[in-house]
Amino acid sequence: MVDDVWREDAVKSMVYEAYARLKNPVYGCTLAISYLQKCVEELEEQLRETQHQILKSQEQMGQLSLLLDSIYVPISNMFGDRDYSDDMMIHDNPFTIPMDHREMI
Repeated sequence: MVDDVWREDAVKSMVYEAYARLKNPVYGCTLAISYLQKCVEELEEQLRETQHQILKSQEQMGQLSLLLDSIYVPISNMFGDRDYSDDMMIHDNPFTIPMDHREMI
């Protein structure tokens, strides 16, 4: 006896198997199941490769971040002690751009 929850799935499965047996009396739905299992294996392999690539990219980003942190010069040190609070703001960002670029040279 099949639980009521699984009854509809069981009926669909039996109908599918019956149609598959009509099309191919020897193998029935075995070919379809084998094909789907192969697809799952290929997709699992692709997933493993993608996860490996993600880990590799994350490692590279971490290394790049460490490199950038080691050579980063704070913006306040780049332009000296000048107060740029009156200069142009970019997108309400607290970082400013000096209006006279000749001062940086």
